[in-house]
Amino acid sequence: MARVVNISEAEAQLSLLVDEAQRGKRVIIGRAGKPVAVLSAYDQHSEPRVLGGWEGKVWIAEDFDEPLPAPVRSHGRSVRVSSHPPRLPARATEGAAPRGG
Repeated sequence: MARVVNISEAEAQLSLLVDEAQRGKRVIIGRAGKPVAVLSAYDQHSEPRVLGGWEGKVWIAEDFDEPLPAPVRSHGRSVRVSSHPPRLPARATEGAAPRGG
């Protein structure tokens, strides 16, 4: 089970909370009653990574790092990144049957 503490308590008891995290307990830090961070033990990989694991399994084109063609570059500037769905233009709703009843 995770322990939930507010930020001021976490500041005052940081050493104790780190000890708890090292023992495997998750500590959730909250602000104004809402969780904002998790304190957990650092999981260091015990085995070193082995290079070349994908050798012979993937292929990279010779021109992989060449500049993209102009049409692709110009399209990239017009792409909008948003977490909200796009709004429909006003004309898309004109002439639509009234809703409700």
